[in-house]
Formats: sequence, structure tokens, C-alpha cells
Amino acid sequence: MRLLTILRRTARWILRLSLLGGLVALGWGLHAWLNPVLQMERPRPVETMEWTGPGPTAPVRGLIPYSELLRALPADWPGWELQEPPYGTLFQHQTFAYTMARQVWVRPPAQVEIRVMDVRSAPFLVESLAQAVEFREEATDHYRRGVRTPDYYGFEAFYHAEGRGEIQVVVGRRVWVSLDGYDLPAPDVLWEGFRRVNLRHLQALVQKWTGGPIGR
Repeated sequence: MRLLTILRRTARWILRLSLLGGLVALGWGLHAWLNPVLQMERPRPVETMEWTGPGPTAPVRGLIPYSELLRALPADWPGWELQEPPYGTLFQHQTFAYTMARQVWVRPPAQVEIRVMDVRSAPFLVESLAQAVEFREEATDHYRRGVRTPDYYGFEAFYHAEGRGEIQVVVGRRVWVSLDGYDLPAPDVLWEGFRRVNLRHLQALVQKWTGGPIGR
């Protein structure tokens, strides 16, 4: 992943999270540049960095394999079609690493991207969503607010004129579930997709892989 691309995406996320009432501390800015996937733009191919043998950095222990995360993605969604086969990614840079499963559903012109990530080595991401739970903003053309249930917490946002929305939540204080939607008729469409994510499977994975062996 080229450095300029990472920096551009970092700038977008710093701006978005700063709008959530200044919830993110200065430490977020020092860490967020390492995260190349959390962005609010139309999905495009993700450059995968994966090591199957000795690499330039030490392996990260305890990551949930992306093959397991893929099993949590929706297998079907009536009325929608997969844009491409789901795929998994392992990214590692020094002490920061994540595994991710991703898929994109389309029902023209609507589009929803679903990502499930193990962010075990990035607790600052989990903390940022914990702080966002208390945030609430509503206007005639959009809303942004925190969400909390016994199974997950985070925030949601929807911009009515654009039909653009997002759901960002954490499951088990470790797995980040992200949905980004475009050209949607209503925010309920995003929650319909979210309910098809297998949260029980993710909770079981968190329990299994906390302090577990090397993941890939």
C-alpha cells in the first residue's frame, strides 16, 4: 500500500471522527495512519499485503484467521447480488496487524460493502467506538448517533439526500463490523444487511482466539 494512499485515507478518517464531538484524542492521529481500510468512499479493490512465510516483521500472535471471518459474512441477501466473490486479507506492519473479510452487495443503483475485521492489535480503534456511543447529532438532512446493545456497540450515520450511510460497531471488544452503503432508499437497508452478519460466530471466534495461537 503506497504511503500517499495511506495518508489520504488517514486524513479522511481524522476529519470524520473529529466531527463526532471531538471524541478522538491526539493519540488517534498518531495511530490511524497505519489503517488503510477504514474510509467513507465507494468500494474499490483492496491491495492485499500477506505473508505466508518469513516476512520483514515478526508474526502477530492470536489473530483470527480471515478464513474464519469469511464465515461470518452473509451467505445470501434476497433481492441483492454479490458484486464479486468475498475475499480475505491479512495486513501487517511492525506491531500493527489485522485480518479482514470483505464483500460487496448490489441492487442497482444501491450498493453495500460489508467488512469484518479482527483489530486485536489496535485497541485505540475499539476505544474510539466506545466513546462514540454517547454521541448524537440529528439534522433535517442527516443523523449520526451512537448505538449500544448487549452484543455490540458503536455508531451509525445516514445522509438522506445522498442515500449514503454507515454502521460501525465492535463485537466482543475485538471484531470491527463495518457497513458502508450508497444510493440507499432508507437507512433500514443497512440494518437489514447488518442483521445478516453472523454475530454469534464472531462472538465464538473472539472467545476462541483471545490469547490463542498464531492466526493467518
